[in-house]
Amino acid sequence: MKWVYETNRISLWDQDRIFAYVTFPMVEEGTVCITHTVVDESLRGKKIASELLTKTTEVLSKTNQKAILECSYAKAWFEKNPQYQYLLKKEK
Repeated sequence: MKWVYETNRISLWDQDRIFAYVTFPMVEEGTVCITHTVVDESLRGKKIASELLTKTTEVLSKTNQKAILECSYAKAWFEKNPQYQYLLKKEK
């Protein structure tokens, strides 16, 4: 399995098949929206979704971006991981 980093997505591939991904398109300068976290049934329960969000926080931190959360899994993950709250865009 191989992690692939793209501009608005991080995904987990095995050969030519994608098994998991998180999408975070830019919505404005310096802000992305985490829209989807998807994990293939065969990998559920192996903390892959959590790893996707951890990798996303690393990207956000390195690129000095903030996130808006649309994805229900991402919302729950950020609540369980308060050390990453600084990466969330504050509502006005």
